[in-house]
Amino acid sequence: MHVDQKGFIMNKGLTSTEDNPLLISELVDATSAVVILYNINADRKVFHVSDSIRQFGYEPSDFVEQKLPMSDLIHHENYTSIISMVN
Repeated sequence: MHVDQKGFIMNKGLTSTEDNPLLISELVDATSAVVILYNINADRKVFHVSDSIRQFGYEPSDFVEQKLPMSDLIHHENYTSIISMVN
């Protein structure tokens, strides 16, 4: 796992929420921040979105069931730098 300068946590080794359930519960329980686990490869499949996403008017299932793209969460001024970090 790597935490970059802006606080983004990157772990390219996870393939699903079952891979490390302790890590997920520790992150979710320790903060009210939104936690999103997704495949960083081309499909960018979302495996888990914490319930705290509801504070922004979304449901976790909106992203897990691919009803909305994750790019909807990125402010337009930050889009280019965030996309370049995950590519």
